[in-house]
Amino acid sequence: MSTWSPWATGVSQHLFSLASPPSAMFAMDDTMAIGALGAAVDSGWSVPGQLSIVGFDDVDVGAYIRPALTTVRQPMEQIGRQAVDLLLQMIRGELASDPWPRLCLDPELVIRDSTGPAQGGTYT
Repeated sequence: MSTWSPWATGVSQHLFSLASPPSAMFAMDDTMAIGALGAAVDSGWSVPGQLSIVGFDDVDVGAYIRPALTTVRQPMEQIGRQAVDLLLQMIRGELASDPWPRLCLDPELVIRDSTGPAQGGTYT
């Protein structure tokens, strides 16, 4: 677990103590989301009943914790292929006009058990 998880735990505990706490959290990576999820459960919150939590990266452990973590999966294989393609184009001198090309690849939302409708709301 990274050092981000304890940090996320502390921030989450602060958020849960607010007069108007959040009903959802989107963490910058799965380890932060897992820290937030632990803090929520330790604080007596129901996930996803009172709070939805989403991570980013789709680390393996996210599928096995309870509740299983909803996350955003990056297309890692496609990222690797594109990186090699760009590197080969750079080596061949085919990218001389644009030394820093940008690519946008579509991520995938992996819906698991850590998200649900906001209280009084429904999925749309």
